[in-house]
Amino acid sequence: MQIKVYFNKTERTKNIVKESYERDILMLLGAKDSVGRLFGYEFIKVENNNNVDLLITWCTDEDILKLGDDFKGYSVALMNSRNPGKIYLNIDNWKALREPHHSAWIKEYGKKNALKKYRKYVINHEFGHVLGAGHDDFNVSLSEKNCHLMEQQTFMPKRICKPSYKIHKKTKKILTRLK
Repeated sequence: MQIKVYFNKTERTKNIVKESYERDILMLLGAKDSVGRLFGYEFIKVENNNNVDLLITWCTDEDILKLGDDFKGYSVALMNSRNPGKIYLNIDNWKALREPHHSAWIKEYGKKNALKKYRKYVINHEFGHVLGAGHDDFNVSLSEKNCHLMEQQTFMPKRICKPSYKIHKKTKKILTRLK
């Protein structure tokens, strides 16, 4: 199934967002180890926001604050927001590593690999929200070493776990039920 994606920019992000960022997002949404691939979705960029399936808006920390005081420094998706799904991607976290937002990722993967792995996580995580998955939908054993995809992993994870973009078997089951 084709998912039409429209990329929107705020006034603050118009001159910051690169075309390559949007190509990377489309690739990550449909990558081998992605939530999109789990459902066989094909993501295509469209040039206008008429009849889109997924609306991705590039935001700064200041833009995100308009969504709520608790969201500063994060990317956000509207839960179960279909027709269209809505994701607000924080450009400040996308374009470069920064502390303390990526601290756990840098510690685990080093500066060379942290941003690439974080981007995979944030795209899959936010798209999981679009499909209806919440942070608390998953009870993760304390013995599980990798963080669960739907655990909040920007800044520091709430429990001691290795930051991860991978989709656990349990996540697949719950996401499949939400579809």
